[in-house]
Amino acid sequence: MSTTDILISVFLPTITFLIGIIGYFLKDKVRGLAENDHRLDQKVDSIKEKIDKICDRISNLEGRFGIGYSVSSSPIHLTEKGEELLTESGAKKILDDKENQKKILDQILADPKPKTAYDVQAKTKEVIEKMVDEDLFIPVKDYVFQKGIELEVVLHVSSIYFRDIVLDKLQLTKKDLLA
Repeated sequence: MSTTDILISVFLPTITFLIGIIGYFLKDKVRGLAENDHRLDQKVDSIKEKIDKICDRISNLEGRFGIGYSVSSSPIHLTEKGEELLTESGAKKILDDKENQKKILDQILADPKPKTAYDVQAKTKEVIEKMVDEDLFIPVKDYVFQKGIELEVVLHVSSIYFRDIVLDKLQLTKKDLLA
């Protein structure tokens, strides 16, 4: 047996053994990284929820001072500025289209069907926020991008506007939101 054969027969198993040992010790590190990734995802979700609550409170304060897109006095309703945003963004045109109205209404009235005016308000917001990824909202997304406005603002205004359409269809009044 030559020196090269001896080196290969000793060297290869030794390298393989060392790689196995390194892999054994690294598996716990990789597992720990995966757990950290999951915890970070949970923290990001928690932070997003808190930011959403802060945005709602800011919107509420803007409404109380009459500088926002909606007035937070109960029931919430659009200001002149909110009506302008609804029209300029193209959202009003989308929401006034009879085919789109039927599609949105069907989702809002699906189980669980809203029982109160407040339920209508909450479910309308939920449905409109889910529909934002559909092609019919592309003009709205283009508008907010060009104007530097947050999409959530237009969605909020849109949901208030459409809530009133749903309340009319269900023969509920905005006063029912106070109950």
